Amino acid sequence: MDVFLDHALVCSCGGDRTLRHNAVRDAFFAETQAAGVRSEKEKLNLLPPRPDEEALRGEDLGNDRRPADVWLAHWSNGRAGAIDFAITSGLRNDVIGAAALDPTVVWARYEDFKRQHLRTQEQCNNRNLEFLSFIIEADGGGLGPVARKVCATVAQAGAARDGEEVSYRAASLLRRITTTVHRENARAMLRRLPVQTAAPVGSSPAAWGADDFMDIS
Repeated sequence: MDVFLDHALVCSCGGDRTLRHNAVRDAFFAETQAAGVRSEKEKLNLLPPRPDEEALRGEDLGNDRRPADVWLAHWSNGRAGAIDFAITSGLRNDVIGAAALDPTVVWARYEDFKRQHLRTQEQCNNRNLEFLSFIIEADGGGLGPVARKVCATVAQAGAARDGEEVSYRAASLLRRITTTVHRENARAMLRRLPVQTAAPVGSSPAAWGADDFMDIS
């Protein structure tokens, strides 16, 4: 394992990516419901299969059309929106060099990949459906431009419904998403830490004397 535990954020072993993906999806879906946005989770028969490297635990990629993670009944110009969540890392070998010079390349490349894979965007357009690739960077928790636009739209709907400031509602939504990502990252890291079977020498509470503690009462 790398000493900074970066590998834990992209490792497919143990189903941690699945748990993180689903946690973010559920957090966003709950926000759409609270905002009064007509939405549906895992709506069937909308999109092509997920890219092989994004296969979720127990998911059969086969030839069946996979569901949208979250479907919005009214998105723009009379079209519904199909939101597909994906969490990627700017520390991947194929992108780290470019990301060091321009961080936005992390989202741009993956958004483009998602749109082009199996002609997803083209096929969605043919069904009068707008494909929305909701990309999140795993290490910093930042959102891509499409994801930010989606969040802004949901925040506007929620603010109008509840009489809140749009900026307040948007900040709350972004915090919920990014803290969900970081919580799941922390869980994945902790699960991969080596189990310590014996306490190091000198770490026993008995090694401390009463005089070692300062009286601050």
